Amino acid sequence: DWGVWVPGFSASMVSENSSDYSPVEFSLLADSSSNGEFSLQPESEDSLFYEAEINSVFILAGGFSTFVSVRSIEGYENITAYQYSLGFNYEM
Repeated sequence: DWGVWVPGFSASMVSENSSDYSPVEFSLLADSSSNGEFSLQPESEDSLFYEAEINSVFILAGGFSTFVSVRSIEGYENITAYQYSLGFNYEM
């Protein structure tokens, strides 16, 4: 007996709305080239993005299991993010 394989998939659609979409303001200390004050104003708000994950768990005999997962975030303007996870567990 080898064990059990448990595949998985999840997908999410995430909507973010913010009523306070103000610029980020900050200053630099000891900056002699300017007055040290800055303001970053975003061009537009990314309000809808998607997350998808494919994962797999192998539950083996003797209390040992392994897992692997790939997660992706899509839909942000100019940004795509990936997360990879793998590992093992041992039940004592």
